[in-house]
Amino acid sequence: LWVSIYPISLQNVVEATRQFTSIIQKHLGAEALSKYLN
Repeated sequence: LWVSIYPISLQNVVEATRQFTSIIQKHLGAEALSKYLN
């Protein structure tokens, strides 16, 4: 969502997608680990 604030470029989109994916993977990984331990 914050990407729209900056000038749109392919590099910005790729970087934002990479960061978003990293956050999602960490969240899902932590959630899965929590479920496994519980």
